Amino acid sequence: MKCFIEICLLVYIYCALVTAKACTSGWFGSECQFKCHCSANGVCDANGRCPTKCDKGWFGLSCQYQDLASTATTITITPRHATFTWLRDNDESTCNEDKNLASIHLTWNTPFPFTWLRLKFNSQGLTGLFTITFKTKHSFTMSCNNEYYSTADNTTVDYKCDINEEINDLTLTGPGLKSICSFYISGGRNVALRQPAVQTTTLESSSATLAVDGLTECTYYLGSTSHTYTFADAYPSWTLNLNAPKAVNRFVIYNRADCCLIRLKNFILTSFDINNNTLWTYQDPSSEPLLVYTFTTIQSDPVFKIRIVPTNKLSEDSHYVLSLCEVIMYGDCVPGSWGLECNKTCPMECSGSCHQETGMCFKCLGCTVCPSGQWGPDCTDQCSTACYNRSCDRTTGLCDKGCQGFANAPYCNTTCPSGQWGPNCTNQCSEKCYNGSCDRTSGVCDKGCDGFTNPPFCNAVCPSGQWGLNCINQCSIHCYHRSCDRTTGQCDKGCHGYLNPPYCNTACPSGYFGINCINQCSMNCYNGSCNRTSGVCDKGCSGFTDPPFCTTACRRGQWGPNCTNQCSKNCFNGLCDSTTGQCSQGCQGFTNPPSCDTACPSGQWGLNCITQCSIHCYNRSCDRTTGACDKGCNGFTDPPYCTTVCPSGQWGSNCSYQCSVNCYNRSCDRITGLCDKGCNGFTDPPFCKEVCPRGQWGPNCTNKCSMNCYKESCDSTTGQCDEGCNGFTNPPLCNLACPSGQWGSNCTNQCSANCYNGSCDTSTGRCDNGCNGFMDPPFCNAACPSGQWGSNCTNKCSANCYNRSCDRRTGQCDNGCSGFMDPPFCNAVCPSGQWGPNCTNQCSINCYNGLCVSTTGQCDNGCNGFTNPPYCNAACPNGQWGLNCIDRCSINCNKRSCESTSGLCDKGCNGFADPPFCTMVCPSGQWGPNCSNQCSENCFNGSCDSTTGLCDKGCNGFINPPYCDTVADLKTADLKTTDCPAGFHGTNCSLQCSSNCNENVCNRFGLCISCKAGFAGLYCELVTDTDSGGYTFTSGVGVGIVVGAVAVVIVVAAVLCRRRKKQPKHQSHDESNHGTILQVYRSVNKLNVYSHLNEETTEPDEVEADLRKSHEL
Repeated sequence: MKCFIEICLLVYIYCALVTAKACTSGWFGSECQFKCHCSANGVCDANGRCPTKCDKGWFGLSCQYQDLASTATTITITPRHATFTWLRDNDESTCNEDKNLASIHLTWNTPFPFTWLRLKFNSQGLTGLFTITFKTKHSFTMSCNNEYYSTADNTTVDYKCDINEEINDLTLTGPGLKSICSFYISGGRNVALRQPAVQTTTLESSSATLAVDGLTECTYYLGSTSHTYTFADAYPSWTLNLNAPKAVNRFVIYNRADCCLIRLKNFILTSFDINNNTLWTYQDPSSEPLLVYTFTTIQSDPVFKIRIVPTNKLSEDSHYVLSLCEVIMYGDCVPGSWGLECNKTCPMECSGSCHQETGMCFKCLGCTVCPSGQWGPDCTDQCSTACYNRSCDRTTGLCDKGCQGFANAPYCNTTCPSGQWGPNCTNQCSEKCYNGSCDRTSGVCDKGCDGFTNPPFCNAVCPSGQWGLNCINQCSIHCYHRSCDRTTGQCDKGCHGYLNPPYCNTACPSGYFGINCINQCSMNCYNGSCNRTSGVCDKGCSGFTDPPFCTTACRRGQWGPNCTNQCSKNCFNGLCDSTTGQCSQGCQGFTNPPSCDTACPSGQWGLNCITQCSIHCYNRSCDRTTGACDKGCNGFTDPPYCTTVCPSGQWGSNCSYQCSVNCYNRSCDRITGLCDKGCNGFTDPPFCKEVCPRGQWGPNCTNKCSMNCYKESCDSTTGQCDEGCNGFTNPPLCNLACPSGQWGSNCTNQCSANCYNGSCDTSTGRCDNGCNGFMDPPFCNAACPSGQWGSNCTNKCSANCYNRSCDRRTGQCDNGCSGFMDPPFCNAVCPSGQWGPNCTNQCSINCYNGLCVSTTGQCDNGCNGFTNPPYCNAACPNGQWGLNCIDRCSINCNKRSCESTSGLCDKGCNGFADPPFCTMVCPSGQWGPNCSNQCSENCFNGSCDSTTGLCDKGCNGFINPPYCDTVADLKTADLKTTDCPAGFHGTNCSLQCSSNCNENVCNRFGLCISCKAGFAGLYCELVTDTDSGGYTFTSGVGVGIVVGAVAVVIVVAAVLCRRRKKQPKHQSHDESNHGTILQVYRSVNKLNVYSHLNEETTEPDEVEADLRKSHEL
């Protein structure tokens, strides 16, 4: 009885832990498998109903259907001026208000399979009052095949169309659009969400179900990505089983975002039916890895299971790894079923076709309600044309939706009053209708248009210049541009040549014209008279020609009516006012303008006599009209104009005298004859009668003779050196400097060889550019000190010269090179390995790579097999070799001894073969110098450390590894504790404790002492569910887990009870049952694993054998 109670208690606790689970916020459904999609982050109820409305992009009773209309690339409304914010605001209470709405056109960049759409109206009875056309992804235009309607309520119509094509263009037309409020296109619902998923292996806690948890934060370390084990799975895969077959047409797969995108590139997805038969296979064709993969299918077979397999690795030597952030399958119930879980069957009267969300029939076997527009017992009577949309009560025939062109609903037996029309006569006839009269049903203008054409619609404005009934009247010619009000005919833009707008019945007064007579006639018109309409001069011009326009002024010298008179010759330039004839620009040779009737006084001429006769004229006498000198010139030639100055060197009356030779350049005043530019070789200008003093010459003797002249003596007129040159050649000009290296009188002396570049002052002969090989410039009579050379001895001999000795003029090494070759230039560095005078010495072999300083011979790159750089005179210590002995001999060398230069093992190997290289590890079972020793037979599998000979993989028949020198006594072994390091257990501590054990501590059988947070079970293999308080298995969840686990718990309890009855009282409970517990738990664990994986690899025989052994114990 006690055992029975224990069994029941264990079963109850286990079932409570596994099955107790409540939905967290944002989820609903029997298995919490549906996600809320409420606006403003609202929380849905247990049925998924939102408190206000669905989030944007979702629709339906539980907001589970994706709305593809909200993803359209473009939306075009006809007419184009109409607004359509109501269509995309996700609010079914806002509707279209444009009664002229004719069509809604949507396009998408990415095609998708069309299934059904939903239309929401603000009135009833609009089923069938719209038409839908499509364009496929191949640009073929098509309409619906087998269209069906379903009504979710009185104002909601669902429309289904079997086109079996992917579309990217949809157009909705029809009279029903004027009452439309919302428009949705079903993209299906995510049927993969929280469905059972498994994968071949699992890395840490990245289980397969993370790819269907509804989260797209695609980072592995945030715990939202499934992941197979990185190294242990040669061909990984991920499998999803749906709770029932689904009609799936679109897939969206999110890749892991933080790493390794290429692993999912070119993945293969295979679908299966409920009998595990392959339906179709898809392989990603992308040339580059993507963050999100989207593809569609128009296959009609229901999908029950999918499997995803990777085809790419990070590198050739890595394993295939599959990591998925989220797998979304958009679809719906298969035909014949409906509901969120597709567990409801369509009504029989639906012919097997009903709406997957509402269960309403798309097509019925028989009708129980009269079709629209019919009534009566047999639905044979037609609704009255006076009924709105010919809709009436199917029993009484009364208009149930109001009247059309009639009043007094529902009888609709009263004609609309004049000026009213439409439903219940609530509309006013358009003001475009003549006398406000229109058809009471359609609203079109039945008596013609008023100010419009195109009766009866009257939608075209009267052409310009027409008005009245159907625009048959012409606007008055008195109207500006013949423009008038299209209704009254009155001039709406003013009058043309008339006053009193808009009637325009009074002609313009004299002198005015144009629109409303506001313009004055031009002053160019004779007596200011012009045409009142055009403004042209009707009586000729005044001071202008080309009547009647009078825009061309009179020609020069003309005036009066139409320019028929000539101006007076007394007028300046013969010009006068074109209207009065008076000299408007003054007189010519006369005064008293504008009459110009008085001659100019003596000495004056020209415009109004204001100009003085030129001083060029003799006695300033000139002609009063032209200003020409009438009595000859003074200092000028070419009378009477006297505009040409006397030629240079001439002066006086008509330039008849020559200037004095003493004048500079023979230039003199053209009137007085005095030297106006000074003297030439003379002083006392302007008379120029005294000769220049010695050493001076030129104008007024102001120039000094050139220093190039010997003793600065020159000709007083020309300035040329009359006694030879000083430091120059080419006398008497002396304008050529001495050639380089020459100086003195006419350059007859040579510069000193001590001067730099043989250059010296051309006048004094001193070294003006310094010395060459000498010091104390400019005299340069002291030789350079040793080690110096060049200009003023400022250069140092090159360090490449031996003892820094060089020629004091050229700087070349005169005693050979030091660390360089090719004397005397010494610019070639010693070849590698040579040094000293002219590179005649060889570097020491102790130098690394045989290299040394070319000057001193010291090892500048370090030593090779020696220490004490740069001298390298101390051999390497034992166990060291190479550059400055910094390298250690390999541990593979026996006694770690090697050759100091090459590092090769000179005394054989230790734990390795092939001396002196010692790179080959000892064959298995051998160790020691050159692998000459055999491992002890006490070692497990005869394996030991190749260096020490100790057993590296444990003992064979012995304990105390790695020495293996003690025989084991299992009877005294402690079953609870272990001498293994933390994290290990088992024989020779070769097995790792579970990573879920707290601090990695377990007993020698691998059972965890305690678990980390979030885990439970003997091996800590159960994951605690923090949301619901239940447990989930790390390998997946299924009904088999619960059944298997319950059965095993019963077996465990029964075995414990049986063992307790049989055991002796003195025997320890722990000692007697440790083997039984271990064996049974291993069987339990194995059963759990097999049931979780749900794979075909389950081996029940092995499980039964383990249980049988535990029973025998």
